[in-house]
Amino acid sequence: MIFKNIPIWENNNNIILQSYLLNNSTEFNQNLKRPVALVLPGGGYITTSDREAEGVALAFASRGYHAFVLRYSCGEKALMPQPILDAFKAISILRKNAEEWYIDPNRIVACGFSAGGHLASCLATMWNKPEIAENLGCHSESFKPNAVILSYPVIELPNPINEPINTGVPEAALEQFKENIGSSLEEAILIKNGMVHFDIIGEMHKNIIGRDSKAAQDLSSYSTNLLVSKDTVPSFVWTTATDELIPASSSMKYVQAMLEHGINVEFHLFVKGPHGLSLATDLTAGSPDFINKEVSVWFDMSLAWLAKTFG
Repeated sequence: MIFKNIPIWENNNNIILQSYLLNNSTEFNQNLKRPVALVLPGGGYITTSDREAEGVALAFASRGYHAFVLRYSCGEKALMPQPILDAFKAISILRKNAEEWYIDPNRIVACGFSAGGHLASCLATMWNKPEIAENLGCHSESFKPNAVILSYPVIELPNPINEPINTGVPEAALEQFKENIGSSLEEAILIKNGMVHFDIIGEMHKNIIGRDSKAAQDLSSYSTNLLVSKDTVPSFVWTTATDELIPASSSMKYVQAMLEHGINVEFHLFVKGPHGLSLATDLTAGSPDFINKEVSVWFDMSLAWLAKTFG
């Protein structure tokens, strides 16, 4: 396997593609053009979660895919449309290097989680916008994904759940809570009535538009259920009924729009599971709460759908 950190913009080493390229072995499948998965981790446009990065890439690699993780613009650099441009640029790089990296340019899937799922849905719905092609200086077909996988995705903006989440952790245990979630998410912490609250949705809204706002007129232009058209890319969507951050109804609105436009879509709503399950196995679980055998089948289901979609 070939590991590389590939900057996608000149003079900016912070936005990188992390490659997990399968070797071109002379012993089997020599010169095989493989499908490729572009993994877009979540993190509320505050950070890109490691739990939704390398483990997912390795899962795809174990099934014969080349895989790449995109560390896209987050925090104060997440002002739209920059993360979207990052992701489209990444796909254009994959196609540009298809011969050298033995990539099948007609089998590129973007797999996004949470905010990364929002980003993947933007790729699915916005690839044909002239301003994107103009900004990147290339034809839309060069950065169009062939399919997307949306895992518990942010779809509606503002997000329907728009208030800080009470974590149940007392203020006295704040330092331990910070240690558990990592320093990159500390800015989303609030203290209310002696309890630790987590306002990752509020921080996400702020990062996307560059200021505090919960107003629909400020955010709805990036609600991807409203952007679905006859040109939207085939989509595999899954979530859980008990997601505490992003309601399943948001994913259902995207799926309904896909059905209304006659676009290839597969949707799975699992009965139970918290937000952020990733693969829902011990490979990506930060705690036992994120191991869920019933939900973990989503990965095999998505690969079966991709096989039918790619042909």
